[in-house]
Amino acid sequence: MLAGEDQHQRQEAEAQRDPRPEFRPVERLLGPGHVAAVDRTRGRLDMFTGNPGRATKVLLDAAESQERESPGWADGAFADAAMSAFLAGDPVRAVDLAFRAQTPSDRPGDQVELISGLIIGTALTHLGRVPEGLRMLRESAAIVRQHGLDLEDLEYAVFTALAHAWVGDLPAARALSETLVHDLRRQSALGILPLALYAAAYIQAMSGRFSSASTQAAEAVELAHDTGNSLWSFFGLSCLALIEAHQGDETPCRKHAIDALTLLGSFDLQYPRDALDALGLLELSLGRPGAALQHLEAAHQDPQTDTPPVFDGPPGADLVEAYVRSDGPVPDDILAQVESQSGNLDFAINAALAWRCRGLLADDESFTACFVQALDLHAHAGSPYDQARTQFCFGERLRRTGRRRDSRRQLREAYEQFAQLGANQWARRSAEELRATGERVRKDPAAPPEKLTPQERSVASAVANGATNNEAAAALFLSPKTIEAHLGRVYRKLGIRSRSELAASFRQST
Repeated sequence: MLAGEDQHQRQEAEAQRDPRPEFRPVERLLGPGHVAAVDRTRGRLDMFTGNPGRATKVLLDAAESQERESPGWADGAFADAAMSAFLAGDPVRAVDLAFRAQTPSDRPGDQVELISGLIIGTALTHLGRVPEGLRMLRESAAIVRQHGLDLEDLEYAVFTALAHAWVGDLPAARALSETLVHDLRRQSALGILPLALYAAAYIQAMSGRFSSASTQAAEAVELAHDTGNSLWSFFGLSCLALIEAHQGDETPCRKHAIDALTLLGSFDLQYPRDALDALGLLELSLGRPGAALQHLEAAHQDPQTDTPPVFDGPPGADLVEAYVRSDGPVPDDILAQVESQSGNLDFAINAALAWRCRGLLADDESFTACFVQALDLHAHAGSPYDQARTQFCFGERLRRTGRRRDSRRQLREAYEQFAQLGANQWARRSAEELRATGERVRKDPAAPPEKLTPQERSVASAVANGATNNEAAAALFLSPKTIEAHLGRVYRKLGIRSRSELAASFRQST
């Protein structure tokens, strides 16, 4: 009887028990190591969708958890955390985290060493330690040359291509970015292709190839929009605005820069700053140095820390020129950086820009030597646009000191280079300076009567490089009929009739 009552009580207790399975934390389901791996993936998604501040905490927690459980796997998470800290506007923390990723390894040249070196180098340049940062980036580029590129995370492969450009190895940068774009097209990897196109466009622009740069940047914007990635849209729009600033296309430049900055308002992102650099360059080319200064100072000065602006590459040179042309005092920190980088001849592009700035700042007795040194360095830097900018500044200064005959050569070569590159505002200003010396300026006869749209340029580029209509359609994710229609308009606008003529014409225009 008692045994029966006991059994009955047990049955009633079973009936009253919650039939749902007991909740267990995810750690009990997967284990700490797997949870850290999931958190790392979640953090990377946050980082590459425009939330690097939130991503930094998630990635750091994942890295420290992996460090406790399986130290050999923590390095990659620390590198990711460093990248997100940099994008969130904290380069100091980014350097610290990247050094934590660089644990002693028997695998020289491995992925983590490459990624952390890229992050440290880039962060140091934004902290004003530009020569040191460029040396770190050069060491990372050397790892790629020695060991090849074997990155699981394609975002960092794109970053590697950009690093080659920043240290002045433009041929290697173009080769790597073009390979990435080609392979991603072949794989139909639409998620990462817009970022690769952004990098390719940026590198082409650094090389002075504005037409092809514009084509790639416009495609990056279109694909990012179609795939719903707002961060890649921001990158592409910013780059497109920067290219249009170089070309002097005021209306589209302002529109694309504003569109990019509007998107930026929805992110907690601090880099890149291409949109502000674009507006600064545009105002400078239009002869409005005061307005240029506002944009460029905003791009290169952190208002939260009140740190001085950084002299960093072409935008840094634009900043100095804006100070000089607006008759404002150049900050002492900038002057010190200009002098330091002018002596760092291992990096020809930066050194040439620094010597141009020294020429702008020098007195009438010493400016010539500064500009001559800049032009000697430009001859090895591979950036015809930057060289033309230096020649324009030099010729302008020569004319204003009464050396009109000497100024004509510099201004004429600057004008011809700007006209060939399609840098319209700088070509106009060079022509005005030339006329002021008494020289007659001819109009550029090579300018096409009607401008190709970005998609027409994409089609023309593919076909000019030997693609059939079907191959071009597959590469550009269009139908063969659409390719045929675009080609018809390209032929009409360029006044040509065959693919061989298109190849010749398009090579000249890029």
